[in-house]
Amino acid sequence: MTQEGRSTRPPFISKQVIEGQYYFLDLTPPPDAPMVVTCGGREDCTTDYLIDRPGFQFYSIECVASGQGQLTLAGRSFRIGAGSVFSYGPDIPHQIRNTSRPGMIKYFVNFVGGKAVELLRASPLSGLEPVQLADPFGVIEIFEQLQYSGTMLTDFTQRICCLLLELLLLRISEQSITPRQATSRAWKSYRQCRQYIESRFLTIRSAQEAAEHCNIAPEYMCRLFRRFARQTPYQMLLRLKMGRAAELLLHSDMLIKQVADAVGFADPYHFSKIFKKVHGVSPRTFLIRISRQRRPRKGLS
Repeated sequence: MTQEGRSTRPPFISKQVIEGQYYFLDLTPPPDAPMVVTCGGREDCTTDYLIDRPGFQFYSIECVASGQGQLTLAGRSFRIGAGSVFSYGPDIPHQIRNTSRPGMIKYFVNFVGGKAVELLRASPLSGLEPVQLADPFGVIEIFEQLQYSGTMLTDFTQRICCLLLELLLLRISEQSITPRQATSRAWKSYRQCRQYIESRFLTIRSAQEAAEHCNIAPEYMCRLFRRFARQTPYQMLLRLKMGRAAELLLHSDMLIKQVADAVGFADPYHFSKIFKKVHGVSPRTFLIRISRQRRPRKGLS
């Protein structure tokens, strides 16, 4: 759902968004279901964005993709920013306020069920405080998969989204870092290099460019990325490029060679090879599968 679908949104969806993309699967789930993904979305928040609730009807996980804000959970306040993940649910007072210009971009998924709550309580989010992700990209990628799967509305949608929710909690557990790590000098150096790569990944040709810009030895930067992101800077750079490539293939009419050029690959063959290494299929196969999934099924109105 986009901004045009504002009139059909349930009342708990904020109107203080520049653009919102949502999926609604089951807003009245059975009380004894082990796990049900009810809804979710991606929001580009306005600068005056504010959510202030005494509780919520579902359990929720939110992830900040960019921007900054102030979070209050059960009376405790925290600063949140890119890579912050937090959770709340029934009987948990919470307030989410944007504090940046432009406003935050964030994802959320709402759910219920005994099994889902057990998984949530076994994760780092059980402490009612936000956690910081060493590598937000992997978590945001799962939120994007939820976005895509949640809008398909097939017989398999709910099961796929429940599996993605489990994967999301596992990835958060894998990527969360301790408060001590988050205030270390090494973490600050890592974040500086990472932010440079994330902001210029379309034009950067090698990770060494980021190291030179950040006045850090390439070998030390590589060690930082292996420590915090469990990957090399170059691997992250390729993932960012191929993530944008997939978006362009999905949402534009660009040819494969045009997409390759847009993400910094002059050689379409090399681009296709890297795309397959990252996504598991070639760009051409990716497009074929997407077109098949979007094709109307026979016998359905």
